[in-house]
Amino acid sequence: MREARAAHDAGAYARCSEILAGLAELAPPPDMQADASRLRADAEAALEALPRARDVARATLQRAEDAQRIAEAADAPRQALSLWDAAERKLAEGRAALGAERYAHGEAELEHAQQLFEQAEASARAASAAAAARRANELAAEAARAAAAERLQASERGARAEATRAADHQTQLNVAIRDVGAVMAAETSDILVADPEATMIETPTTAEVAVPVAVRTPVVAAASEVAAPLVESAMAGAAQTIAMPAAAKTIASYRRLPPSALTLRASYRRLRPNVPALRYLALVAVAGIALALVVWRVETVRASKHTKETLDHLRRTVTAAREQALKAEAGRLALDVLAAGQAKASEGDRFTASQNMTAAGQAYEEAAERYREAERLAQTKQQQRNEADTTRARMVTAKQRAQPGAEDFAGALVHERQATSQYERLAFMEAATSFQAAAELFSKALPKPQPVVQDPRADIRTVLNDYVRAVETKNLDLLRRVRTCFTDDDLQHVRAANDIIRSHKVELRVYELTVAGEEAQALGRREDFVLLTNGQQLRTETRFTYTFKHGPRGWALCELRESDPRPARPQAPGDPTPRHAESAPRSAKP
Repeated sequence: MREARAAHDAGAYARCSEILAGLAELAPPPDMQADASRLRADAEAALEALPRARDVARATLQRAEDAQRIAEAADAPRQALSLWDAAERKLAEGRAALGAERYAHGEAELEHAQQLFEQAEASARAASAAAAARRANELAAEAARAAAAERLQASERGARAEATRAADHQTQLNVAIRDVGAVMAAETSDILVADPEATMIETPTTAEVAVPVAVRTPVVAAASEVAAPLVESAMAGAAQTIAMPAAAKTIASYRRLPPSALTLRASYRRLRPNVPALRYLALVAVAGIALALVVWRVETVRASKHTKETLDHLRRTVTAAREQALKAEAGRLALDVLAAGQAKASEGDRFTASQNMTAAGQAYEEAAERYREAERLAQTKQQQRNEADTTRARMVTAKQRAQPGAEDFAGALVHERQATSQYERLAFMEAATSFQAAAELFSKALPKPQPVVQDPRADIRTVLNDYVRAVETKNLDLLRRVRTCFTDDDLQHVRAANDIIRSHKVELRVYELTVAGEEAQALGRREDFVLLTNGQQLRTETRFTYTFKHGPRGWALCELRESDPRPARPQAPGDPTPRHAESAPRSAKP
């Protein structure tokens, strides 16, 4: 029993049946015989289910190999090495089990291998996506660092430019004051003293007062409009108050002039404005210039502040648009457009550093638009990828049902490889089309339906049942129909035996039924229970080999070989006919 159980557990069901048949000849105890009977029934059922188990195991092997190819295409040997190695070991163990005809064990190992390959594929794809995301984040971080450095440099350059402009303004103011002083000196040196009888100097009207030509530098000209009201009010006051405070000194100087200078008396009856008036006008002009510069500076700072706030707002918009694009996987699905946005953002930082605010604002607006475009493109790619994944799942299902040796199977594999390559290149629409084409070809590559052939075993079992019925009912005509090789001597022998037999019960147990074309062979055990006319009971057990041939009238029993008969065991009249503990109905077992 131990040897039979070991053979059964190892999948050697034919060997198990053979061992149990030998055990039954030894007349084991009833409990052991019952266990042997159950084990033999399991072995016979397993033998009948063996072809189906083989087909199922081979289909499982095909699915595991398909999962292996898909995982290898996803770079699982590098991205998920541990899972790949475990799946390879399970695949090898499953193939070895199939080679040893341990189909149930092999099927379990191959299913485990398929699951491991699928896990390795998923892990590899996740690792690839994570690597792409890390690369995108690194590029984004690098761009952010470059942008920060550009902004820092722009701030430093802006501070230096501001200091330079302040120095230029101060220089211009100093030049204006120096020009006014030079004009005042020139006017003072050119004064000619008037008639000594004049006690008052005529003061020019407001309309005659103007900024000298020498003072009209570009800065002074720009500020003259601002300073004009102040100059007019100052001249109105000066016209009422300005007099010659040092008239005596002027007359004395006039009397000391040489005679040649006195001839100019008639020509210079009207004196030009005196020095105090010119000084007063110069101070007013300088005040106007300073006021104009202050107003210009305030307006410049206000415009610069407004421009800076606008650029800060644009930079925040660019940053928000970039973050949204990265959330939509633009770093993997729309990398080119994302890189264009980063380039525009860097360009805006360079324009800001060079104080070209208009160009910087335009560059930032274009960068935000590029980031938004990258987000839209990434979302579209995500939808296309989902469609491609759905189509690929349908293709895998069709491939599992397809026959590898079919005509369209090779073409389907070509489309599958093309679709996988397109999927890796992010061409999801093309990949979905190729996956669909592969699925259609796999659907056409189904196994060809085999012609339905009636199992001859059922007819052979019918012949065995007829044979048992002919023996038990002593029907010689039926016996001649089922035994085509029945001779006249055999007929006389059967008639003589039937004369001394009151009843005859036969039990046939078929262990193996093999069909080879027009011939078949049944191996099993036979038990006969005979009640003679004198009341004596006999029981015999025999191992048999029956040969069948298929003829014009169907299957028939042509040869009977029986061996190892046990001696007939007589029993007292009236005793019940012994029944084997594992006996079955009188008809042959399947």
